Amino acid sequence: MADLERLKSYRAGMIVTGRVRSLERFGAFVDLGGVEGLLKTHNISWRPIEYPSDVLSVGKEVTVKILDVDLQRGQISLSLKDLQPDPMIPLKEKVGSVVTGKVVKIVPFGIFVQIEEGQLGLLMNSEFTGPGAPPRPEIGEEIQVRIADVDLDSRRIRLSLP
Repeated sequence: MADLERLKSYRAGMIVTGRVRSLERFGAFVDLGGVEGLLKTHNISWRPIEYPSDVLSVGKEVTVKILDVDLQRGQISLSLKDLQPDPMIPLKEKVGSVVTGKVVKIVPFGIFVQIEEGQLGLLMNSEFTGPGAPPRPEIGEEIQVRIADVDLDSRRIRLSLP
């Protein structure tokens, strides 16, 4: 349990600097100067990462935003990504544009295409059916796609063929 008086000095929304103390699969513990905060994996980066060690290392100094201070549990929740620009916002302005992307994953219902670094869009299987439909591309293949929709709330990008 963190020292209650120190914990009370922190508020949600504050920007603070700390040092990564340890890395776990679910996140990183950050020393904020006598108080420890948890930086969960999904709050580290806008792009999907599997492990905190993909981005962070023990001893690294980080500037983070405090998301929540739970005085009863003695916990502070942190975010690194909230201090970075959301890469989907500029994509919202590109709805209707045709871009080049790379096929990175094929799933039963469609194809995931990386259209910008870290930004994956879904091209549904229905785009490859019917008369005159092109063949399904393979993983690693570059293809032209139209950005059909960018949903900031659900964090999804829908693609179509041009």
